[in-house]
Amino acid sequence: MAQVGQIQLAQPVLTLLWSALLLAETVTPASIGAALVVLACVVLIQRTRSVRATSQDATADAMDRALPPPMPQHKASTRAADHTR
Repeated sequence: MAQVGQIQLAQPVLTLLWSALLLAETVTPASIGAALVVLACVVLIQRTRSVRATSQDATADAMDRALPPPMPQHKASTRAADHTR
């Protein structure tokens, strides 16, 4: 779902491209610059999320290796019940 949101950020760039191709709209250097900034932001966000997810996975794996295995659960002792008879 998050990737769909990131793709939608590129929609203004695609609109600019299609308007130039289909409607013969004039594309100015400023609009090209703005389109490149939008695409750069989308790429940066994608990479940041990828690195963050990878580092979180590595941290979780390291924590799993560092923690001792769980102690086995013992049943409650019945000695107290035996002494009351």
